[in-house]
Amino acid sequence: MTSTVTNTPGAPVWIDLLVADPAAAIEFYGTLFGWTAEPMSSFWSFTSGGRSVAGLAENSALTRRPDGWLVYLLTPDVDSTSLAVHSNGGDVYGRFGEMITVRDSQDALVGAWNSNGHAAVLYSEESGAPVWHELHAADYDAALEFYANVFEWEPQTMGDEPGFRYSTLGSGQDAIAGLFDAKNDLGDLPTHWKVYFGVDDADAAATLIARLGGTMITEPSDTPFGRMAHARDYSGAPFSIIQTSSPK
Repeated sequence: MTSTVTNTPGAPVWIDLLVADPAAAIEFYGTLFGWTAEPMSSFWSFTSGGRSVAGLAENSALTRRPDGWLVYLLTPDVDSTSLAVHSNGGDVYGRFGEMITVRDSQDALVGAWNSNGHAAVLYSEESGAPVWHELHAADYDAALEFYANVFEWEPQTMGDEPGFRYSTLGSGQDAIAGLFDAKNDLGDLPTHWKVYFGVDDADAAATLIARLGGTMITEPSDTPFGRMAHARDYSGAPFSIIQTSSPK
């Protein structure tokens, strides 16, 4: 298994799925990725191969959002991050210990977590695990400003041409998150964080997504980063898949 460890501020450190019907989510993602849901008080922990890969919580009126994935970014100080959120056009929905849920300046939901000095483990090239995290922004320049000011991002430009504007946190093989100018690609979706999950076979996974009640936004296609596709689960929550190996 391949993994990357980082203490970089602003790095993705955890993901939660917020859904109105947790039982349906457990069935969908358990079948799709082979996850097991372990109950933990008022929420669940999705595990893959005995390791926690994501959380699951019942979507509440607090977020005022449709079902979807919530990405948490590393912060060394939750209080300072909360102040920076407010100073940069965002809002804080709530706090649970050293975690907060944030509305960024474009109304996208994102979390912040102070892991108390523990390095974040970012999994890569593994089937059944999150392998990449990416903000799809309607206003690319405003997003760059917000995440630089609030989460200390020092974005590296990967593309800055009409039709493809993209920046990363870190560069090259050390990149750990992305920011995409998606104003022409969002469709009916608002600005949102997208999680990419590794699969052994993207085409087989796309077929299974449809069988489980999800829909494909794009069908699997080859890219410089691997064979990938964008989808929505049974509830409409967007996510992506990327092939991590040759099909078995």
